[in-house]
Amino acid sequence: MKNYLRYISAILAIPLAILLRFALVPLIGYGIPYIMIFPVTVGVALFAGLGPAVLTGLMGSIITDYFFIEPMHTITLDTPHITRATVMVLTSIFVGYVGERLRSAREKAEKQALALGESEQRLKRSQEIAHLGSWELDLVNNNLAWSDEVYRIFGLQPQEFGATYEAFLERVYPDDRTTVNEAYSSSLREGRDTYEIEHRVVKKSSGEIRIVHEKCQHFRDETGKIIRSVGMVHDITEQKKIEEALIRAKEEWERTFDSVPDMIAILDNEHRIIRVNKAMADKLGIGAEQCVGLFCHECVHGLSGPPAFCPHSRTLSDGAQHTCEVHEPRLGGDFLVSTTPLLDDQGKMLGSVHVARDITERKQAEEEIKSLNDDLRSYVVDLEAANKELDAFSYSVSHDLRAPLRGIDGFSLALLDDYADKLDEHGRDYLERMRAGTQRMGQLIDDLLNLSRVTRVRMSRENINLSALAGKVADRLKKTPEKREVEFIIAENLFAYCDANLLNVVLENLFGNAWKFTSKNPKALIELGKTNLPFNSPPNLGGEQGEAGKTVYYVRDNGAGFDPVYAEKLFTPFQRLHAMEEFPGTGIGLATVKRIIERHGGKTWIEGAVNKGATVFFTLG
Repeated sequence: MKNYLRYISAILAIPLAILLRFALVPLIGYGIPYIMIFPVTVGVALFAGLGPAVLTGLMGSIITDYFFIEPMHTITLDTPHITRATVMVLTSIFVGYVGERLRSAREKAEKQALALGESEQRLKRSQEIAHLGSWELDLVNNNLAWSDEVYRIFGLQPQEFGATYEAFLERVYPDDRTTVNEAYSSSLREGRDTYEIEHRVVKKSSGEIRIVHEKCQHFRDETGKIIRSVGMVHDITEQKKIEEALIRAKEEWERTFDSVPDMIAILDNEHRIIRVNKAMADKLGIGAEQCVGLFCHECVHGLSGPPAFCPHSRTLSDGAQHTCEVHEPRLGGDFLVSTTPLLDDQGKMLGSVHVARDITERKQAEEEIKSLNDDLRSYVVDLEAANKELDAFSYSVSHDLRAPLRGIDGFSLALLDDYADKLDEHGRDYLERMRAGTQRMGQLIDDLLNLSRVTRVRMSRENINLSALAGKVADRLKKTPEKREVEFIIAENLFAYCDANLLNVVLENLFGNAWKFTSKNPKALIELGKTNLPFNSPPNLGGEQGEAGKTVYYVRDNGAGFDPVYAEKLFTPFQRLHAMEEFPGTGIGLATVKRIIERHGGKTWIEGAVNKGATVFFTLG
């Protein structure tokens, strides 16, 4: 209560006491004049304190003297009046002092009770947050008390019913009850001061199984007998889950660490091994535990100190990651070694993580590739020399062999012209055969030179319109002296990434063959198109695993065809299935086609039947 309110209440209490005293006049008269002032003064002392009580006593005695003591309605300062006023004031002081003490004690008790209540609420909230409940068992009176959190841990409403030991055991997981009961009972029986246990409980509200940690302390009387037990129940389910997760994570890390094929070592600042994985231990030929504490340079390199190239030393020096290739005969090969700084929480260098990857096979492969490249360069030199010799041979064939053939053909023609009247039929036939042979020999030389040329000419690939290229070849065939009805069907917009000159040779040979072998068909048909390899295309048709859907070009005719038995031989030089008199040629054309297609990384094959035409297929890599 504020200070001024205390004195106002004291002043207001005086007229209240006077009015009550007037009310008692009919009953008791004017005797006992202070009968109402005393209780009012005591009340003011209890609720307002010493000062207001003295004020009430002093003013109350004066007013009472004025209204209820003879001579009334006067204020007399004689000895009796002063004595009564003094007694009243002293009484008020005493009563006020006692009341002040009682009031102070009451306020202190109220504050302590409030603080205790707040403390209990904080404790309950803390227990709820920590999932930590408390209990107390009075063994003398068999009285058990649970905190609210114990109820919650057991899946009960706080203070749902009076706690009992039996209710506690009912919430313990059935398989754990005997163990839990024995733990508490044996601690009492054996006189131990404490006991501690972990067990499972079943929450009544949900049936969920939780794990709790219990700890209890016993208290004794003066004779040493245990009379009270105080304990706590801590729900550690989430903690257990975290611990199990950490254990699993550690086990997974351990498995990963040991399953990595690279050799891993953790080194300290003194080049000592802190830990190695299985791959490193196996390579060193000792157990992982035996590696701990060894110097890396001793057990790996057999040296008394770190080698000059040591990446770990460099990492310790500048705190950076370092990588180098190391040849170590003791470990049987070459290794790519990297070191990464290992730091603590404050960034202080603890060592490094040393990882070595066995690159022996890679280095061997690199050496093999280098050797193959050297061999290839040697082969290229030899090939260039062979090509030069082949060019010289081709020149010789082109000039030195053609000259005698031209002489034979020319003199044969001269004999036919100049001595026609002297030659009989047989003589002229012989000369005609000689001329035909030399001309065929000349054509054969030309075809051989062309075949040789297509395997040596430098390729220049670009995106070519095969449809346009084929159209030009068809136009040239239509302009030959032969008057024939031949229908060309050329698919539009056929494009290919290839050498234009070489593909022109391919189309000239394929269209030329089709033109030749349809010469006996009055309604000849020659077609250029494309299709895709089926998934299950057989090997003899060019299909291989992974080539399904590949673009295939084809040239089809409805000419003489061939026996399919001989299909594979048709791409061999000089192979012919028809007589010269029936269909002339050298047998070089399809061989030339095959070599050009193979230079493009493609394949060729042919299908057909006697008198049912033929179809030549080719791919372009």
